[in-house]
Amino acid sequence: MSSINVSNLVVKINDLEILHGVDFFMPENTVIGIVGESGSGKTTFVRSLMGILPAGGAAAGEYEIDGENVPLPGDEKSWGNVRGKKLGLIMQDPFTALDPRTKCGKQITAPLPKGEADTFDISAALSEVGLSPDVANKYPFELSGGMRQRVVIAAVLALNPEILVADEATSALDVIIQEEILDLIVNIHEKKNTPLIIITHDLRILSSRTKTVLVFKDGEIVERGLTAEVISDPQNPYTKELLEAGKPGLRDVRLTFPNSKELMKAEHLNKHFGAQQALDDVNIDIFFDESVAVVGESGSGKTTLARTIIGLEQADSGTITFAKDCPSSVQIVFQDPYSSLNPAMKIGSILKEALRTAGRPESDVAELLEMVEIPFDFASRRPAQLSGGQRQRIAIARALATKPNLLICDESVSALDVIIQRKIIDLLICLREKEKFSMLFISHDMNVVRELADRVYVMKDGKVVEGGDANDVWNNPQNEYTVRLLNARLTEI
Repeated sequence: MSSINVSNLVVKINDLEILHGVDFFMPENTVIGIVGESGSGKTTFVRSLMGILPAGGAAAGEYEIDGENVPLPGDEKSWGNVRGKKLGLIMQDPFTALDPRTKCGKQITAPLPKGEADTFDISAALSEVGLSPDVANKYPFELSGGMRQRVVIAAVLALNPEILVADEATSALDVIIQEEILDLIVNIHEKKNTPLIIITHDLRILSSRTKTVLVFKDGEIVERGLTAEVISDPQNPYTKELLEAGKPGLRDVRLTFPNSKELMKAEHLNKHFGAQQALDDVNIDIFFDESVAVVGESGSGKTTLARTIIGLEQADSGTITFAKDCPSSVQIVFQDPYSSLNPAMKIGSILKEALRTAGRPESDVAELLEMVEIPFDFASRRPAQLSGGQRQRIAIARALATKPNLLICDESVSALDVIIQRKIIDLLICLREKEKFSMLFISHDMNVVRELADRVYVMKDGKVVEGGDANDVWNNPQNEYTVRLLNARLTEI
């Protein structure tokens, strides 16, 4: 069993100080949670422990593992004894952590010396993380997100690390899969007596899984203590803000139907991808000035439905009709604003392009930026110079440039920290009231749905298994799958 002791850790990246004298102690056989929003310094801290700072990064301070000094800065030989062997890092995005050109079995044994790799029991390694042996012969793109993350965990465990570090290891996954992966990681800790560090922006997931918690903000630890005590009686205002941001919404849903006019109606939609039926006789409708949510885990068909409505996919059968006296302008905001915005273009150029398409003057860029609460001087920046939340605001502004009747948001806040997520939700609520558009909100998180939806459709395996008034679905779900979605995350802490 291992322990970590860090004193006065200072990290600079290109002369910008990111961590300001952090002290950290991890005793043997414990689980510590590290929480904070994007930019708080939590991931920089972990990467410092692994010796994998980005170009221009430098660390100073005292760093010990098991009482032995780890030099800062250290050479590759000293770091080679830390990475993978002392500390095993489970990263956030399993798709980018895995090579899409290499079968999973080979990726699990890749870190091992050749002699060990040849005799390594891949089937046993896969079984340990809840996967069948045939996964060894599959490529990452043939697996779901949760299965890919299990392969990543198997690859990390292959080196038998003394300490496990899970850096936002579930934030890219659906809530049900998040719970399964977190439980798997904690079970591995208990089985192997391996100390575990869980890094997250969501305090909710730490409540039953960690003994102690550290709260990071602006490169400093602003609060630390027993997890139960920090959650029940937070002392720092920022900790209180994190807790409030993570609670389920409590707004009174404002219904606009059935007396409202119908904007869009989809009837008997069917869609196949090969042998898989992505949409199975799906029927939904959306009224003017209404917010409708479609909820379900990965593979439920919700994104295929959204893409079919906007015309990015063609249904095999079924009809989609819009109100005859409506120009039926539909726009979409995708999950990842970085990949949906051209990284080579400046923000102003991105918005001007959208305005030209809509037949509006380019001078309306200022109006769009003001609408999403972004300063005008950001027009000269590129997407990489903005935070995730700022990029998503730009994506929303671009979508609203055409003044759409229907805005589709496809998991548009799921990749954001809870505080930023709450701000984007509030922005969408305000924009709906001001601009009078209808919204189709795609999500796997019932907390988010509670904030935004007048009505809810629940999808599973391509079918709508439940639908109705958002409050009714929330308070009196009729389908077992809806109950499971609710129980996955709808807990007060």
